[in-house]
Amino acid sequence: MQELGHKNPSANLQELGLKNWKTAYWNLSPEELVEHTISKDMGQLADSGALVIYTGEFTGRSPDDRFIVKDSITANKGIGER
Repeated sequence: MQELGHKNPSANLQELGLKNWKTAYWNLSPEELVEHTISKDMGQLADSGALVIYTGEFTGRSPDDRFIVKDSITANKGIGER
């Protein structure tokens, strides 16, 4: 696997089960992300200069489909209680 960009030396995609990738891009700048996205036909620039990505029909998130991790920060705040 070819790895491009500034990568944390301890990061390992193969340990996460990602083994069949030809190239991995790490921590690209916003400009590099836009260029990469447009060159791969994954998005386009709007008249305002914003990057537009068409994600399909069913990509919205339901407020009921969320999970809050109970830890020392959230435990006593009532977050996620139903």
